[in-house]
Amino acid sequence: MCYVAVELDPSDATALSKRSFSLVCLGDGEEAWSDAKACIKLRPDWPEAYYRAGRALSALEKFDAAAKM
Repeated sequence: MCYVAVELDPSDATALSKRSFSLVCLGDGEEAWSDAKACIKLRPDWPEAYYRAGRALSALEKFDAAAKM
């Protein structure tokens, strides 16, 4: 569902956040990181965006960068 939502409205930070989470669960850290970065760009004041970024970076085993999120 979040895949369709992002395609319909690429500026929907909530949908990007949910898709990032789904991608981490599916093992696609690169795409999850891409969505998390887009989410942060859209809503830099939203803690969940940084959480998603940290999870994506952890999936990529970039633990130092994840700890800084």
